[in-house]
Amino acid sequence: MSADGGPGNREVARRLFAAEFDDASLSYSESDEERAPNYVVTPTGARVNRLFAVGVLTEVEQVNEDSLRGRVVDPTGAFVTYAGQYQPDEHAFLNRTEPPTFVALSGKARTFEPEDSDRVFTSVRPESINEVDADTRDRWVVSAAERTLYRIAIFAEALDSGLRGDDLRAAFETTSVDPSLAAGIPKAIEHYGTGTAYLEAVRELAVEAVEQVAGERDAVGALEAEPGEGGPSN
Repeated sequence: MSADGGPGNREVARRLFAAEFDDASLSYSESDEERAPNYVVTPTGARVNRLFAVGVLTEVEQVNEDSLRGRVVDPTGAFVTYAGQYQPDEHAFLNRTEPPTFVALSGKARTFEPEDSDRVFTSVRPESINEVDADTRDRWVVSAAERTLYRIAIFAEALDSGLRGDDLRAAFETTSVDPSLAAGIPKAIEHYGTGTAYLEAVRELAVEAVEQVAGERDAVGALEAEPGEGGPSN
C-alpha cells in the first residue's frame, strides 16, 4: 500500500517520537474531497495521517461522561489519546487498564488550537490500543530512531540544495525519497523554517532514546531547541 494513497486507501502508520510530534503545529488536507486524508506535518517533515507508537500508559483521566484521555510515554515525551463513544473498544481498554502498562497505540494524528490560546496541541484519535511487553517497546524505539535519523538526513540535504516549495518537491520526485517526505519536507521548511540546530537536537534525541533502551543512559535529554533556530530565511 502506498503511503500516499488517495481517498479511501489506508495510510501507512508513521513512527516518530513524542517530543517532535508535540512540536507539530501544521495540519492540512490535500484536497476538499470528503474522504481526503488529513495530515499533520512535523518540524522535520514527517507527514502523518496515521501514527503508530509504543510506550508506557502512565495515566488515564476522565474528560467528561463519554471520554477518557490517556498518556502514552516514550523516552522523549508523551502522546495524548482520547477515546469516546466512537472508539468503544479503545475506551474499554483505557477504562480497565491499570497504569503503568506497556501499550501499542495506532490512530489518526490530530492538532487542536483552543480559541483562547496561541498554542497548538497534538493528539492521537485511537484506532487500536493493545498491551505489549518491554521488548516490543524497545524495538519500536529503535525503529522510530532509524526513521527519524533518515528523515533528518534527507531534510539536511534539502536545506543544502537551496530549493524550496514546488521546486524542492519536484526535485524529490526524481529521486527514491519517500513521496510522503517529498511532500512533507517542503511544507515543514515553509511553515516552521526548520534549521540545522533543531535537526541536530532531534538527532541527539533519537540517539539518546536508543542508548536508554540499551541500558547505556538513565534518561533522554529534553528537546529544548525551537524548530526555527538557525533556519533558512523564506
